[in-house]
Amino acid sequence: MAADHIEKKPLFHFFPGTYAFSLGTWGCNFHCKGCQNWEISCADIPRGSQQLLPEGEIELTKKYNCQGIAWTYNEPTIWFEYTLDSARLAKENNLYTVYVTNGYATPEALDTIGPWLDAWRVDVKGFADGFYRQLAKIPRWQGILDVARRAKEKWDMHVEVVTNIIPTMNNDEEQLRDIATWIRDNLGELTPWHVTRFHPLHE
Repeated sequence: MAADHIEKKPLFHFFPGTYAFSLGTWGCNFHCKGCQNWEISCADIPRGSQQLLPEGEIELTKKYNCQGIAWTYNEPTIWFEYTLDSARLAKENNLYTVYVTNGYATPEALDTIGPWLDAWRVDVKGFADGFYRQLAKIPRWQGILDVARRAKEKWDMHVEVVTNIIPTMNNDEEQLRDIATWIRDNLGELTPWHVTRFHPLHE
């Protein structure tokens, strides 16, 4: 847990200058090379860890003078029910809500939480079948794009995209051009695209 600048998510065009009470847990539905948060995303729940009820989350958000809540650090869809309960409470308390996600979710999951989410900060890690098979061991990745588009079109969420550039894997001109073209054509030409540097932190 931390009170983070919203720009740290990164979200640069969504309530700029505000603070988001940021929460994560353990585990992920991907195990990516170079994961920046591998200490928690590739870990089991440690003994002695404390639980925070959604009501306590709202209290801490207000205590630390945050204007919203972000579920981040690891993949929020793997603790979906908790984030759903929290998002409902957050909106009842006039707080903005943010998912920082790899986007590997079903349309049904998005539609369940959609009424209570304001921003969808999604990773588009690459734009090729072989890349996603090698990086995340998933057979079909196009659903990530479908859900991101649905978040914007059906639920009017603010969407920003992150691509972490991994040398020899997704830094070819074709993939990067395809990502940029897809963002322009499906999310809009004003959609922020954060291209970030790879750090070999986890194999």
